[in-house]
Amino acid sequence: MFPFRNEQQIEKGYFFVLKGVLLYIADVGDRRIEKGKVNARLRCIFENGTESDMLLRSLSAELYKHGRRVTTPDSELLNKFNDIYEEDEKTGYIYILKSKSNNPEVRLIDNLYKIGYSNLK
Repeated sequence: MFPFRNEQQIEKGYFFVLKGVLLYIADVGDRRIEKGKVNARLRCIFENGTESDMLLRSLSAELYKHGRRVTTPDSELLNKFNDIYEEDEKTGYIYILKSKSNNPEVRLIDNLYKIGYSNLK
């Protein structure tokens, strides 16, 4: 993980940790200038299954105080996943789950996902 430096780091496809909770930037709305500062509506998906449409400036303020940037998307790094071999060793799994609950309260929540990591131990 890397320190959060500024709101220009908040882009679609990026991951952050805010107060110990992983979040994914699923979408960034149109950027506009408000009171001399750039702002945009974000669609954030948290690992605990909640989703938020907070403003970029609000998220950046919290990330300055309590957050970290997980990584910068790197197409060269992603291409290296094509180099996975049989002798490579699994250490765990990254998972994304969607609820199949029949509970009416749970079914009312659109786009409810859980993102997490599980090691093999």
